[in-house]
Amino acid sequence: MTYDEAVRRLGLEAGASSSAIKARYGELARKLHPDTGRSTASDKLMAKLNVAREVALRGPSPATAGGKTSHQAGRTTGQQLVPVSVISEVVRAQQQALTRTEERRRTSADATRAIVRHETTRLVRIKRLATAAAGVAAGATALTAVIRAVAVPGISDAGSNEMEVVIIVFGVVAASAGAVAWVFNMRAQSVEHLVEDATDALGDRATYLAIITEIVRSSGRALPWKAHDLRSAVSKWVNEIGYRERDSVAALAQRVGVPDFTRLLVAKGAELEVLEESVVSADGTPVVEYQLTIGLAR
Repeated sequence: MTYDEAVRRLGLEAGASSSAIKARYGELARKLHPDTGRSTASDKLMAKLNVAREVALRGPSPATAGGKTSHQAGRTTGQQLVPVSVISEVVRAQQQALTRTEERRRTSADATRAIVRHETTRLVRIKRLATAAAGVAAGATALTAVIRAVAVPGISDAGSNEMEVVIIVFGVVAASAGAVAWVFNMRAQSVEHLVEDATDALGDRATYLAIITEIVRSSGRALPWKAHDLRSAVSKWVNEIGYRERDSVAALAQRVGVPDFTRLLVAKGAELEVLEESVVSADGTPVVEYQLTIGLAR
């Protein structure tokens, strides 16, 4: 007999005190005890009443604590426990998601570094030319000063005129070299800022969607695209956009060329989870295909 059955047999509610159980038992025992001579009493009923009293006084077992039957308690416990296999699957899925995110970020960073290396090579050449131009300017200026101070007073009028021409030529060379050095340094700074601004802009979801929308509209073709379709679309877009003031992305695309810009576009799209790269089979040959994960504004 369970605790719930015992208290019900005594006509009490679960959680009744021991004094209430004893009082109720005494009341029923007087009615059922065979010594009363009542025809409805029997040894069997009295025996059940005695069992009910003992069980009720012991109180609920751990399996039925809180007024739950053993069946209910088992069912509740089963609802609260989560199998270890399920927990392992959840943890594994989270780890895989983190790994994919890290791979996308690494790919994006690699594409950015490739462009920076590409442009850094240009910057190195530009800065070397600027340094050489500055050296030529300094040397020409110094030589002009020496000629003016030493050579001119000691030569004839004809030679003086020729020397004046030489001095003027050196002066022009010095000024031109100085201007070239200034232009090269300005270009170097401009390229550094361009790469930084454009890669930051492509890292913004709204800006990226605006750029990819322009590329799709320019191509006139709906996605999905194969790799060569994407390069063709980017090439057509780069040729059509022309010069756009304050548009660092367009300027970068024109400067670094289609292959590098396409690589950066794909990497940033994957990092933002906007452009998805997959491998499909075309006539038994695996090819790379690109598809947008969200719809574009019409």
